[in-house]
Amino acid sequence: MEECEALCDRLSIMAAGRFRCLATLPRLKEKYGSGYSVSLTLNTPDAVPSLLQYIESHIRGATLGYHSSKTVMIEVPVTSWDLPEVLKVLQEIPASMGVKDYNIAQNSLDKVSFFIYFILSIFVFYL
Repeated sequence: MEECEALCDRLSIMAAGRFRCLATLPRLKEKYGSGYSVSLTLNTPDAVPSLLQYIESHIRGATLGYHSSKTVMIEVPVTSWDLPEVLKVLQEIPASMGVKDYNIAQNSLDKVSFFIYFILSIFVFYL
């Protein structure tokens, strides 16, 4: 999908042998994949519960994507926050929570295509 983001102006999606969608990449991201993915790297896995509580109380609409022993991935919808406010909350995370590093990224086309495939597979299943 990285090639599509780099080379394509528009993208079409087929599911179950039928044409389902034709749109520009920004439009697909806006409609199906809006938001940011925030990845936090921790010094110790013990900080995960307190960090999740802090993030959920300070960023409306933030949901846990996944977490491993020292990595937490959080999904932040665009509709609830602007990027500068998310950055401010991340910069103000208390040092006691042991956050070593964080990264914010706009959701990629891979996530968008996975979401569309998931929705269409449910749609096709119920036909």
